[in-house]
Amino acid sequence: MAFEGSSLTPLDMSLPLATPATHMIVQLYCRSTSSHLDLCSVTRWIFSQPGLTVGSIQQRGSLVTFGFVGGGGFGPKSPWGTCRSRGFRGWWSVGTLVTGMTDPEIGRWAEVGTAFYAENTAFSEEAQGITTDGGSWYLSSNGDKTVRKFDNAARQLGQFVVPPAARGNHVGPASYYDGWLYIPIEGPTMVFKISTINFASSATELHPATVPKDSLPWCAVNPLNGRLYGAPSEIPKGGKLFAYDRNTLAPRPEDDIHLGPAPFPLNSIQSAVFTPRGRVILVSSDPNSAFVFSAKTGFCFGGKRLGDLGSIGSEVESVTVRDWYFDGGSRATVHIMELDNDFWNEDDEYLHSYWVPRPELL
Repeated sequence: MAFEGSSLTPLDMSLPLATPATHMIVQLYCRSTSSHLDLCSVTRWIFSQPGLTVGSIQQRGSLVTFGFVGGGGFGPKSPWGTCRSRGFRGWWSVGTLVTGMTDPEIGRWAEVGTAFYAENTAFSEEAQGITTDGGSWYLSSNGDKTVRKFDNAARQLGQFVVPPAARGNHVGPASYYDGWLYIPIEGPTMVFKISTINFASSATELHPATVPKDSLPWCAVNPLNGRLYGAPSEIPKGGKLFAYDRNTLAPRPEDDIHLGPAPFPLNSIQSAVFTPRGRVILVSSDPNSAFVFSAKTGFCFGGKRLGDLGSIGSEVESVTVRDWYFDGGSRATVHIMELDNDFWNEDDEYLHSYWVPRPELL
């Protein structure tokens, strides 16, 4: 059943939501002249419940019944609409839709180690970000205008130099999606793409972007809709993440993500990453902070101040997501790169790794 956007008044819940159970039925009454339900409203009431997967959905007039099954499994795929004016409308796993609206408890995230670091090198100088394809690390540097691939032991496996057409410009943080790296270039704005297949001799593409100056200092692809997203470093209250076609960079305003209120200002946003279950994590360097939003509704789950991370010249630059295990068994899922700005020699970079509650729901 397709749930498309409509004009709704607030929802009434005929049954209160309690703690997750093995099976649970929740019914909502929607006072609307339309028989369609707007999930932008529903998710604020229901989908913040932890660990629930939809087993069945039924709508009869204004009564909508959700059957929940405990656990983190996936239900059947169904088409969903999160509003005509915002959010992606398409095929999602029901389990992804629901568990992606659980609370990620960012306040409990705890650093457990450093997965990668480099000190006083040409590529750690003005390092802009680290991303991953799940098997390797990729580091982009504005210092020597390169993108480098490393294995899990921090051995370099290859490198690319930014094309001459973009070499005099600012190289931003790399992000990964479906076999490609996306690296934003500023002045003029463009996106440099590198295939991660046979990295040393991979195909590359350079796409100019007809967007205002300083509007794409970072970019990341949302796996739920395949759109490339970016935003200015300073995101005002009530601002949004702008959607683009990832192959042509044509604006796709119908898929822009309107951000809800955050616990502190979104200043100096340096990078973002989208998670498989539909969250977007933003990191800021003024001061060093992390935020988690829903990529479906723009709802902000919360934020976390990161401190100076042990460095006087500390500046958070990027964020990526990957399971990583340290000696002793500590598991980390979110990795935030810090640039330690040195004044007398080359900069250092450290990839700080964070344990998160219930990483399978992130």
